[in-house]
Amino acid sequence: MSRLHCKLRLSRPPFSLEVETQFESEITAIAGDSGAGKSTWLAALLGSIPIERGAITLDDRELTKLPMHARRIGMVFQQGALFPHLTVERNVAFSASIDQARRWLERVGAAELAERRCDQLSGGERQRVALARALAAEPQALLLDEPFSALDRQARSELNRLLRTLQEERPLPCLYVSHDPIDILQVAQRRVTLEAGRIVADERAQEFDTILDAERQLFRARIVEHHPSSGFSEIDYQGTRLQCSPVDLEPGNEAVFALRPSDPIITLGESGPTSARNRLRGTIRQLDDASGRVTLTVETPAPIRVRVTPDAVASLELAVGRAVELLIKASAIRNVAQ
Repeated sequence: MSRLHCKLRLSRPPFSLEVETQFESEITAIAGDSGAGKSTWLAALLGSIPIERGAITLDDRELTKLPMHARRIGMVFQQGALFPHLTVERNVAFSASIDQARRWLERVGAAELAERRCDQLSGGERQRVALARALAAEPQALLLDEPFSALDRQARSELNRLLRTLQEERPLPCLYVSHDPIDILQVAQRRVTLEAGRIVADERAQEFDTILDAERQLFRARIVEHHPSSGFSEIDYQGTRLQCSPVDLEPGNEAVFALRPSDPIITLGESGPTSARNRLRGTIRQLDDASGRVTLTVETPAPIRVRVTPDAVASLELAVGRAVELLIKASAIRNVAQ
């Protein structure tokens, strides 16, 4: 397994990037708003822009003064950056042998594209080929800059799952730049967040299994089993079993699910018969009141976000520490990255 360490500073007034961290052989999401320095950081690691001071080491090799081609770092760009006048096979073989190119095209599910010109490919096909080309060169680290952001959700999910599988089979440090929380939940084992060129958060997967995205709570869960005759699947979310809309993935796989905070119903005690398949007891751990809407975080023990009106807070006497029961229909919990 490889290890990538960087301590670097570069300045392009009025912006400067100053970071220090180490990447193990896993997928690390590099997150942050536009202009935070994500792509600049990858470019410095790749060697396409110089750094002012610091060091970049990959295992025992010092990379700082090496040209790009000698660093053994693969790169996948948003648009693939393939040579349009060459065939797919020749693109992948640009920095590898023909045999290696064919093996990697087979591995990413693109063997049938070998003789096609790259300007004849769909977006998803281009990114499969770009991933094969990067890995065929046997890199010791892999950088991905918004690699699948131009694709539709189904294609993105397929390629994210492929990337995760390939990284598990051949572990190496993978830095994955993305603005999309679904992408991050699908692939990342770690998330490093940049703000104005500085690291402001460094979290392991269990710390960001849940992300609040505008009007949805997104969370990663493991598929336990399917109940086709009853019309639902069963998932495990941080030790809590939930029934959800049917999922087209085999048990044991992880997937990303969404729940709108307006969907759960709060009661104060044991309710009578209900159509909601999920009945969760929990305790209110946080209460946020903003713009006339109140959002509660209920520990069940997995955290569930619930949005209620101020009138509901008053009439039910909801407060931090109050024990409640949540009623959630299976249809309200949906796989958003299938």
